[in-house]
Amino acid sequence: MSLNEALIVDINSFREEKRILTKIKNSYKELKCTEPIEVDLLLKKEKNDILVTGDVKTKISIECARCLKPLEKEVKGSIEMLFVGESTFDELQREGEIDNLDTIFPITGEKLDLSEPIIEAIIIEVPVKVLCSDDCKGLCPNCGINLNENPDHVCKDSKEIGDDKWHQKLKELKKTIE
Repeated sequence: MSLNEALIVDINSFREEKRILTKIKNSYKELKCTEPIEVDLLLKKEKNDILVTGDVKTKISIECARCLKPLEKEVKGSIEMLFVGESTFDELQREGEIDNLDTIFPITGEKLDLSEPIIEAIIIEVPVKVLCSDDCKGLCPNCGINLNENPDHVCKDSKEIGDDKWHQKLKELKKTIE
């Protein structure tokens, strides 16, 4: 089942509460999931509003920030959002209260699409910097060899391994700019 199909909920399909427990395939290429996204949501109707709370989790493919080794990282996110009638939403907008609340959405029509909040909950939890280990040595700045796999590596001077051509090109570029 695709992400978009699984998380479109007919608001008339339940009276008070509805629980969604499912695993869905990620259809967003930007998010490199290695496992299906596990979704556990509870929808509660309160008068004309619907409160949606729950958790999502998956595993993603990511690279170590120092040595670029591919890693798999579990990501867990939570969801808390309130869907309100359009008139209530408009009133909140007029009063300026909606500007600070990014978890309130208008109910438009008979269906709620929960796919975007699911992806957002995961993306928010993806770490900016992941290390394969706290003592990762990274890559040699001159030749790019992985220093974790080659701890005794001693690189030649950068001029000896051909970086001089790049320095020359930068000097030429600098002259054209001046």
